[in-house]
Amino acid sequence: MIGRREPYIRPNCLFGFDDLVHSSGGDLHTLADQAGLPREAFSNPDILISWPRQGIFCELAAQELGRPNFGLDHAFSLPNTYPTAGAAIFLSQITHTFEEWLDACERYARYYTNAWVPLLIRDGGPFAYVRLLKDPLAKSPRQQTEGLVATFYRMARTVIDATDEKAHLIRFRHARPCDTQPHEALFDCPVEFEAAHNELVFPHEYLNRPTNGRLAGLEPLLDLYLRYRIAKMPLYDQSVAATVAAGIPIVLNTSLCNLEYFAVSLGLSPKKLQRLLQQENTSFSAILDKVRESLACEMLETTDVPISNICGLLGYTALPAFNLAFKRWIGVAPSIYREFNRRKEKDCDS
Repeated sequence: MIGRREPYIRPNCLFGFDDLVHSSGGDLHTLADQAGLPREAFSNPDILISWPRQGIFCELAAQELGRPNFGLDHAFSLPNTYPTAGAAIFLSQITHTFEEWLDACERYARYYTNAWVPLLIRDGGPFAYVRLLKDPLAKSPRQQTEGLVATFYRMARTVIDATDEKAHLIRFRHARPCDTQPHEALFDCPVEFEAAHNELVFPHEYLNRPTNGRLAGLEPLLDLYLRYRIAKMPLYDQSVAATVAAGIPIVLNTSLCNLEYFAVSLGLSPKKLQRLLQQENTSFSAILDKVRESLACEMLETTDVPISNICGLLGYTALPAFNLAFKRWIGVAPSIYREFNRRKEKDCDS
């Protein structure tokens, strides 16, 4: 169980681990057990997992599979929809510039995880900086850090449709590895180690580069994500309602969580999607409400993550609104529900 102060993240960050581990002759579940990650994390994208234990998994994989650059290997094996980063790539569809996208990613990350956040630093000079990892005093393991930075670097280049554009410099806080040729080849720019921050340094002018623009090209993005989620679902009835419900968690705490977004993503008009949902005796708001209820109960039952954080993860802007919704769903306050489940667990264990 994730402790109250333990850094957490969605298990989307594990996407692609299974293929990488199996291709190296390893056993995914054995590594997960050794790292203390629940096996469910590889099949249920809606739970929360421990960020430190994800880091332990990466280090174990690097050592036991003979892949000294496991983090980089994973980052550069990802499809250009970057499912490990949650809704970050989707945000490029509703922003107009690279700077807007970076600012949107910062806001989104504060709810997606409490382990790291991308901070855009503008100092008035010729370069801008994106610093990753929230706690400047806590060093994450090398593989985890390199995977995170490399994923963000690739994603940034995708967002601005980069061809020749690249970072000016990549910085890591950890010690210099024995072999840095893979780093230099993959990043195609100088790489510095034992730096003060984990960060990407790039020309300030890149901030004005256009992204994909409002509601453009959403269909392939959502389609790929839904295929991944549906493949993990034990039951899927192929209804419109089930499809919408499968897509909601990834955009839950963003401005994309609305009927218009899902309609455009599914190649429909908002009115058409509304009619189809009505034919199934439901609505977008009812589906959203049900998804929130299910996720809230699971997080309260399986983690000690503060209720205020759960409120944000579910897309509520204020705790009173979440408390009222939860009382409507379950009949009691979230804190009482969590305490009841803790007592029930203790009774079962005794």
